[in-house]
Amino acid sequence: LLILGILTLVWLEHWQIGLGMTLFVLFAVGLLHLSRDLATPHWGKAREISAKLYGFLEERIQGVADIHSNGAIGYVMRNFYQIIREQLQVERRAGLMSGVVQNTVTGLFVIGNALIFALGAYFLQRETITLGTVYLLFQYSTILMLPLILSALLGAGIQRTSLAKPFGDWSSIGRLLTHSMVSLV
Repeated sequence: LLILGILTLVWLEHWQIGLGMTLFVLFAVGLLHLSRDLATPHWGKAREISAKLYGFLEERIQGVADIHSNGAIGYVMRNFYQIIREQLQVERRAGLMSGVVQNTVTGLFVIGNALIFALGAYFLQRETITLGTVYLLFQYSTILMLPLILSALLGAGIQRTSLAKPFGDWSSIGRLLTHSMVSLV
């Protein structure tokens, strides 16, 4: 709703700049839609590996006396290192995917500002708009980018500790519920 309101105001101010901003918003929404779900599945996999690690640790701590008496310390440590290695690889991949989303958002913000400044300079030079209008359009474009950026952050997350981690958890819960409902039927 905010996006439509801002685009309407820009169209009323100058139809050519409104057309440019509308095309940019359509491009940005399409690009963010494509990159939205890039990081979330990877963080879900990282949470799965983390649960596997804690389960492994819990079982080994409970059986520490048996491990020592059977001389299985080397075996346990090899398995521990294997799980840790797998966790590192999965979390590294998830971090890279989050970086792709973050760079997409940053790039869109830069492109949006460059578009406004280029169109503003062009029409200011032709004296069809004033410097105050350029400033107003820049403010509109900044406000316009906020919902787009927030939708990308909520969809994919920037960091594991922020938003992508809970989305990975929620998608896992959704899969479990779906599986439970199917098995009940």
